[in-house]
Amino acid sequence: MYHSIKKEEIETFQRQLEKIRNRCRAIQFDDLDNPYNGKRRVLVTFDDGFRNFLENALPALQSRNIPAVLFIATGYLGKLPGWIEDGWEYSNEPLLERNQVAILPKKLVKVGSHTITHPHLDRIPACQLRRELEVSKSELERIVGASVDMLSFPFGSFNNDVIRSAKETGYRKFFTNVPVNGFWMREKELFGRLSVSPSDWPIEFFLKISGGYDWLANAILLKRRIVGIFNNKL
Repeated sequence: MYHSIKKEEIETFQRQLEKIRNRCRAIQFDDLDNPYNGKRRVLVTFDDGFRNFLENALPALQSRNIPAVLFIATGYLGKLPGWIEDGWEYSNEPLLERNQVAILPKKLVKVGSHTITHPHLDRIPACQLRRELEVSKSELERIVGASVDMLSFPFGSFNNDVIRSAKETGYRKFFTNVPVNGFWMREKELFGRLSVSPSDWPIEFFLKISGGYDWLANAILLKRRIVGIFNNKL
């Protein structure tokens, strides 16, 4: 899960793509439904929809024929990311314009929803949740002229109500920002991810694409269970 690729990070990003291509199999978005074939697979994704994806990331992906999924917060297309406070990382980086989204190569880049305004979906009223899901989906479908059935949860925040509402809206694959337990993977609906960046140390990035952080899925599940037990006792 990438977010932004700055101009000065292009060379490092290219080296990271080379590591993915040499050590793993960079898969197409449709391969998520195919059985595991023994070789570690990597799906490259980008959250938010920053304009520098088109300028700095896409050429490197195209030259290596590495596909990607781009999750876009539609309410900020052509604008600065309003959910990020001034002075924080990425706060001054604009998102893609609508016409820029429309010209993305469809065989290489799959567009998914990152809602309208990038809220914590598990903290908003049901009516607002429904609007965030429906309007962003329909807006992106008008722009790209194709079905949009992938959703990335902003901040990785979701619960069963969020997933149920998203399914009713027409989404069929969901992505969070941390690894998830194998139970969800067997359902082929919720996919965990690891945050990566050109600022990662080379050994750190290698471990991420090689499975060195897979243990986090069970650790996170255990933590949630412990927190749930503790809360129930209060």
